Amino acid sequence: MDDANRENGTSKAKTPAECFKLAGGTSTGGLICIMLFRLSMSIDEAITAYKSLSQTLFQPSFISKYLGGAYIRTMFGLSWYEGSSLEHAVRDEVVAQGLDPNATLLDHSSVPGTEGCQVSRDNFALRFRSYRFPDGSLPTYSSATIVQAARATSAAPFYFPPATIGRTEFWDGALANNNPVDELWAEKSLLFPRWITDKPVVKCVLSLGTGRFDPSRKKRSWIASHPAISKGAQLLENLTNVENVHRRFDQLMRAEGVWYFRFNPPTTEDVDLAEYREEKLAGLEADVERYLERPHIKVMLRLCAQLLG
Repeated sequence: MDDANRENGTSKAKTPAECFKLAGGTSTGGLICIMLFRLSMSIDEAITAYKSLSQTLFQPSFISKYLGGAYIRTMFGLSWYEGSSLEHAVRDEVVAQGLDPNATLLDHSSVPGTEGCQVSRDNFALRFRSYRFPDGSLPTYSSATIVQAARATSAAPFYFPPATIGRTEFWDGALANNNPVDELWAEKSLLFPRWITDKPVVKCVLSLGTGRFDPSRKKRSWIASHPAISKGAQLLENLTNVENVHRRFDQLMRAEGVWYFRFNPPTTEDVDLAEYREEKLAGLEADVERYLERPHIKVMLRLCAQLLG
């Protein structure tokens, strides 16, 4: 964003919400998407808010810290963390941004194509939208609040219990859409079909990953080394492999003649979703800084900034 603002040449820095026509994410990406595009935070504000939120959510309780609580809760079919903690944390951020605590994800003042995050329901993806369709019709679950949408997109198995809106139960969409860039492109096609003559020109598509850790470097316990467990883990890895989606989408964008950028830095450690400790996050930030210093990455960043500026 710093490069894009320099390319833009204005004194007032733009926020991501002012630079992108359509954005989406799932799980952690869904939360960030809500912060940046529904709450209109700057990147620095979103980073601060997410760090604060993670410290609130993932601090171990007494039972987790002293009695092996995560394993005990798993044995009894319970999640490791309480969904209500996430709801309270998100509600506090909504209020901090000057909105009603029960504000809907649907932004009635927005134009079509401002933001959308999605989760899975009954083994298929369902997109939560913060905008109406071009014909003025309301999206599915248009009455869902920001808190409910955040809770739904973050309902990662084991970490949080499923989220319920009405009679529908939601799981974290990353189970089937860990990289939802193709879902976003499908949404673009839905909003602006080919037969519309005045549809906006797509300058570029930007995809941001959460980091790549080589699974072969991970230390496995004797249980994880069991053939049946190992095979199951490999199947799950294949199911959630974000780079497979990236390669397919890259080919599609080449055929469409659209600039496509994917930034996903390699990491030196396998950082858990529930990680909140400063030293671990500092290590992750150092990995990203090294990645951004690579010559070819610098070139791609500058080109992307020029298209966004």
